[in-house]
Amino acid sequence: MLNQMALTYLAEIMFYAQVALVRQAYRTRRNAMLASLERFMLAGFKWSKPEGGMFVWIEGPKGLDARKLHDCAVMHDRWHSCRAGHFSPMDQVLRRCALVSCWLNLQ
Repeated sequence: MLNQMALTYLAEIMFYAQVALVRQAYRTRRNAMLASLERFMLAGFKWSKPEGGMFVWIEGPKGLDARKLHDCAVMHDRWHSCRAGHFSPMDQVLRRCALVSCWLNLQ
């Protein structure tokens, strides 16, 4: 019984320490992505600035096909998108949007 209590205690400490490390990694990558968007993104684009998490919603200018932008970015290893463009065939606005993961290549 004492061994199980000790193991549970250590597992809880390790779990919360791991969560803290992951949160810091997400925060660092999110901040890098937002700084890169501010510095390099073309005029006509706008994006969300999440307070937490690892996703940024990007909306491009009218006429943009986000799926083509996504394919180009992935091919050049610049971002990993969960979803790009064509969310709904009825919504032309969403064709120019992408939900982008903050697991971008920081090199």
